[in-house]
Amino acid sequence: MAQVTVYTCDRCGAEKRAANHWFYVIKPPHGNSLGIFKWQGKPPEAATGERHLCGEACLIAEVAEFAGGSRA
Repeated sequence: MAQVTVYTCDRCGAEKRAANHWFYVIKPPHGNSLGIFKWQGKPPEAATGERHLCGEACLIAEVAEFAGGSRA
């Protein structure tokens, strides 16, 4: 039986659907950088510090939080 992986937004909890325009960000541990990538096609390879985001609103909130330094 095939295993189905369900992805959810790490900010708001929305479920990934085929038509969503998702992003993923990677913030290396103890780093002062933030990598932003469009999620196109297959899911990204798992990486340390990776977060799945459901769209522009959650991406903007993530970047604002990072820029403000409020996220550990």
